[in-house]
Amino acid sequence: MRTLDVIVAHYSNLIKKEVKRFGMDIPVADIPQSRKTSHLRESLVLSDTDITDDSVALMISGAGAVYNRTPVGLILTPLLPNGNLLVDDCHQHVAARFFYEFHNGIITPTVARTPLPLDGINVQYSEDERTEDWLPGILNCPHVQHITNSKILTKEVLKREGLPLASCRVLRSSIEACPKVLEHFLSEQGIQYFVIKAEHGSGGNQVRLFEQQQIGKAVAYARKLLDAGDQVLLEQRLEPLEWRTRKGIIRDWNIRAFVTLEEHPRWIDGLVRYDKRSCKPVNICQGARVEELETVAKITCADITAIKNTALKATTALYKRVKDLGEEPYGFLGLDLMATCDGVYVIEINDSAAGGFAELMEMRLQPLQTVADILLPACGAVLAQRRKARLASPCQHYRSVPVQPKEHYDLGCIVNNSGHFPQAIRLYNRALAQKPDLHSALLGKGIAFENMKKYKQAITLLKRYAGAEPEDYRGHEELGIVQYEEKQLDYAIPELKQAIALKPKTHRLYQYLANAYCRLALDDEAIKVALQGLVHHPNDATLTCLIGLAHYNKKEYDKCIRYTTESIKLNPSLHLTWYVRGAARHALKQLDQAEADFEQALTIKANDVGVLLALSEVYIDKGAHDAFTQTLEHLLTINPTHQGAHSRLGHHYFKQADYEEAAHHLKHAQCDHDHEAECNRLGMLGESLWQTNNCEEAKQTFEQLLTLKPDDPSAILHLLAYHGVSGDLRAVCELTERISPAALTGRIADVVHKFQNIRDKYAFSPDAPTKNIK
Repeated sequence: MRTLDVIVAHYSNLIKKEVKRFGMDIPVADIPQSRKTSHLRESLVLSDTDITDDSVALMISGAGAVYNRTPVGLILTPLLPNGNLLVDDCHQHVAARFFYEFHNGIITPTVARTPLPLDGINVQYSEDERTEDWLPGILNCPHVQHITNSKILTKEVLKREGLPLASCRVLRSSIEACPKVLEHFLSEQGIQYFVIKAEHGSGGNQVRLFEQQQIGKAVAYARKLLDAGDQVLLEQRLEPLEWRTRKGIIRDWNIRAFVTLEEHPRWIDGLVRYDKRSCKPVNICQGARVEELETVAKITCADITAIKNTALKATTALYKRVKDLGEEPYGFLGLDLMATCDGVYVIEINDSAAGGFAELMEMRLQPLQTVADILLPACGAVLAQRRKARLASPCQHYRSVPVQPKEHYDLGCIVNNSGHFPQAIRLYNRALAQKPDLHSALLGKGIAFENMKKYKQAITLLKRYAGAEPEDYRGHEELGIVQYEEKQLDYAIPELKQAIALKPKTHRLYQYLANAYCRLALDDEAIKVALQGLVHHPNDATLTCLIGLAHYNKKEYDKCIRYTTESIKLNPSLHLTWYVRGAARHALKQLDQAEADFEQALTIKANDVGVLLALSEVYIDKGAHDAFTQTLEHLLTINPTHQGAHSRLGHHYFKQADYEEAAHHLKHAQCDHDHEAECNRLGMLGESLWQTNNCEEAKQTFEQLLTLKPDDPSAILHLLAYHGVSGDLRAVCELTERISPAALTGRIADVVHKFQNIRDKYAFSPDAPTKNIK
């Protein structure tokens, strides 16, 4: 989900509970509003750039927020697939057609009838290839963007100011010289791990990590980038200060710092990003978890003062360079830093700095005061001045453009990605009403229903899309996945196989298909599919884990352990792998190792009831009764109706003669799917109720047991005692007739003979009146 969408989602009507958890009460309009806006002096055309993930969270326009008694409107502008930003033909102004407006405490998705003029904070630049002109009117100013967009220029600026940087070398157009340059660089610097980056790569794209032994692959990748016309940066891979978890897992991590861009920069905020589901370094893995900077500093002994000083010094260096070029920069920067044993290094500077703000808000469960207290005052005066100059320019009205089906569809995609699924469905419906053959709207609508877990509606729509576009793998992929979630595995498998045939390198298709085969106990097929997927994705930890799961199902526990261990090496953060390996080790009675695996699975995915249940079985096998009961009691706090946990606790307490606790849990442990287990449960429940003097409930329980097992001697014995004491001779006689002679042993035989004597003594017949037994 894009940064903007995360921010908007925090304020949406669909997650009011989240908003309350944040301590906020900010309403959001359900349907995009139409509004008249200011008008521009010149005609508008689609700009060459739009706002992407880390580009902008804030844009300024219109009236709304106030800075120093000057109106400053605050809006959030997302990316539209067919372009959103407009620019006039003189490149004097920028405007938007769709945005989220924040006004009087309300966020409203808005479609402007005429384009809305904008100023902004930290928007990407655009370069017109025809005129070699920069697109002005967007912050940061062009020279800031020009420098930060180029990793090579950024390093030159920082190096000139003496800031610590990783060892690097620039590979230019000489493709033939790559191998020699690379070998000399590694030997000269004594480098084991290194990174190759395209000069303008970002967000983990066009960035690869290599080892010293992979020079051949590295040269091939560098040549590929050079062939595409980009310069290439060869850089030493820095290692952060060691962050080791309690379980011994080493985290890869770096720092995202936010600093105002002014003559004397100020620290706004910062956080740590650490590895999530990738073996790559966190700064190139496209996805990470986040943690407070102060928390990680305590674990790793990182120097927060040094981190802040390095970020401020780097910002000052960039500010000075831009000033020398004749521009007045303002706004803020996002810097990527790394704290190592040799000090704090600057990895990268981003003028597109919004990425990380949403994560900070979510982590702290509150909005960032530092933005209001530091960032907006630093930019407010300049923004207000620009707005005043813009509004003073002559304006004329522009023709409104009717909303086309494609625009409804594009807006639906934005809203769908933002998590506003019902609203997205309404927009897709509008698009389809105007253009019924807009099949992509069927797909989007189906995905929206899928996200809402309304699988039946999703399946209907996705079948229509797959029929209309049979060569598009996406229809078969989404349909197969929804049918898998709906447990229609026999239908899901053909769709997933068709999607693989159309796009054989999509790894999640192999994952779902192998999982489906495992669920159907077609373990050999699961192994075959997973191995096919590994041909295209040899380092896919999930596929490797699924091979282990299939071997577990086949009771080939040694093979299971071998594959799951390999999966853990590829990705130690995949909780399913630890769970499956723990189950295999438990089956082999390797109890200590199984316990360690299950505990590790719980550190990755806390409160997983399946893992907790498996861990409790290990504890009972080890004789750790207290740990067994504590684990299952904890499970019941997560899922109070979990029948498996109640059943296990009921059995345990029954064996310990704690009949009150046994009765409590056995009441909630119904086993309708297993006749024998249900009979055992009713027998123990009846005995527990009898022992706690709940005779009436015990009677009802034993009668229920006799409907399932008519000759159960224990039930008959207890009911004989109950009816004998109450004097119901008819019931006594009926029960004695039901007892098998083979069951007449010991205590049961004595009781039965006693009641047979009573029957004979009173010459009881079915028609005789009932007499009390004294």
